[in-house]
Amino acid sequence: MKLKSLTVSKLFDRLDYSLYLDQDIITIITGPNGYGKTILLKIINNFMTKNLQFFFQIKFEYIEIEFADYTLKLEVIDNILYIEKTYLIINKIESFTYQNDSIKNSEFLVGFELEDGQLIKKNYLKSKYKNKFFLKESNDTDIYSSKALEWLDEVIGKTEITFIKAQRLETLNENSDMGMSTELTIKKFSKDLSRKIRKASEVSSSIAQRLDSTFPRRLFEFSHVDSSPEFIKDRLLGLQDTRSNFIKYGLLEFDEENDSLIFRKNSIEKAYTNVLNLYIEDALEKLSAYDELYSKVELFVSLLNEKMLAFKNIKINQERGFYFVSDFGDEIELENLSSGEQNQIVLFYDMIFNTKENSIVLIDEPEISLHVAWQKEFLDSLQKILKVNHIDKVIIATHSPQVINGKWGLTIDLFKIINGESK
Repeated sequence: MKLKSLTVSKLFDRLDYSLYLDQDIITIITGPNGYGKTILLKIINNFMTKNLQFFFQIKFEYIEIEFADYTLKLEVIDNILYIEKTYLIINKIESFTYQNDSIKNSEFLVGFELEDGQLIKKNYLKSKYKNKFFLKESNDTDIYSSKALEWLDEVIGKTEITFIKAQRLETLNENSDMGMSTELTIKKFSKDLSRKIRKASEVSSSIAQRLDSTFPRRLFEFSHVDSSPEFIKDRLLGLQDTRSNFIKYGLLEFDEENDSLIFRKNSIEKAYTNVLNLYIEDALEKLSAYDELYSKVELFVSLLNEKMLAFKNIKINQERGFYFVSDFGDEIELENLSSGEQNQIVLFYDMIFNTKENSIVLIDEPEISLHVAWQKEFLDSLQKILKVNHIDKVIIATHSPQVINGKWGLTIDLFKIINGESK
């Protein structure tokens, strides 16, 4: 669902904003500290993720969110959130309400939901149902939004949202004891890439089993296809190039038998062309499981190489995900990378691997810990990512002129809005 504008009246009881977000794929919100840049991103993120409890935590008179086909108006009156949906084409209005369900009893702040929807206190669970696998832990937002907010699914549709927060170097995780722990985000992402490569390998193996089991039958069916030896030779070289690229970026391991020169003669006998043609077709289909991942990994590595990370290089394989080695060949622990390097890597990984097509991406203060030269290159790097991921909208909050890097036409200046100087 295309996001067109955001209007907030009396944010913090004083700030009035009307932000038009459909002028370009990228919108940069800028302004001094305290003008609400991050809050504006949170308004979009919490609405799109159905966390309506958030709107009881901030002060505002009303909020209007305009999409392509309708406008939503949000107001809080007497601890009730009123949402008015106006269809722009047919001029129809629907109204919804959402009760502030914050419960004073801390035992209910984290609860569990049984399969039949029954809500159980956490303390009761620990004494009666400890370590039972059929229990699903939920926070208060999950408990109250899972069923009551089904109407929001129609509003949001299939639009995905990714919020890259300013504090992004550590991630909060749940552990097996139902507690919370922190993990370096860069380590989490390295493990995630390893899982993605293994998943692609599993898909490729499944394709291989299917094709190999039917190869004899399909070879007879393929016998009528007439291909010249020169055509087959070109296709074999192309297949070799594809495998070499996948090996280069750690998606496949080098196989001396398969990855040495496939043919040693200057010509291919006509009798073998049909077999080789079907072999090539099958090999390319097996490798297709890696295509999307390859385009992302190639971009990820090339962007990091452009930054010329000091005295180190990135390596990728299925077992490790990504890791770094020094110019002397020594491995560098991920936690020993500088905060600037970690921020750059986490930013790129999140935008490349964790965003989906036609999604909305919110980025808070991309400049944190980044060298000035890296800040100036940020928008150029983002444009390259947009070509691969086809993201619908990117909204950036920053007060760094270096991130803007002369592209003031993409900006919305909150200071100028408050002082009546611009849009």
